[in-house]
This record gives sequence, structure tokens and C-alpha cells, in this order.
Amino acid sequence: MRVHGIAMPALIATLALGGCSQGRGEAQAARDAQHVAVLQDQKAETAAEGMHRLALAQCETLTGGAFRSCRDEADADYELARMRAKLARAEVDPKP
Repeated sequence: MRVHGIAMPALIATLALGGCSQGRGEAQAARDAQHVAVLQDQKAETAAEGMHRLALAQCETLTGGAFRSCRDEADADYELARMRAKLARAEVDPKP
């Protein structure tokens, strides 16, 4: 959806992060940035969990060694996605 030639996500980002120049100050901008980072982290975690469940469901059609191999690969992909989300979170907020 476009609003006067500006894409909706760009408009939302401008309103959310651009408002700090209207007297809210750097502290509020930092809180806003942290909130966005938390939401992005939650989105990444949810996506990783969903992909993991989907992969495990596909593995259920297999038997024996193929099932175990498929499950191990799905688990490894899930752990990799979780570690990537953790790394992205650390880049935004280096505190543990």
C-alpha cells in the first residue's frame, strides 16, 4: 500500500524513529530502537520455530536412518537460526 508515493513501512519507520527530534530526546530514541530490536528478535525466533516445526513434520514421512538424518538436519538448522538471532541481538545490545 502506498500513501502519497511513500511506502507504508518507510512511513511507519519515519514516524516511529523520526519523532525523536520533536522533543522526545535521545533517551526515548534509544528506547524506541531497543523496542524495535526486541520485536525483530521475537520475529526471528518465531520464524525459526515455525521453520523447525515444518521441517520436523516433513521428516515424519521418512523412516529409519532417513528420519534421523532429516531430524538432525532440522535441529541443526534451527540451532543455527537461533544463534544468528542471538548474534543480531548482541550487535544491537551488547549487554548480556
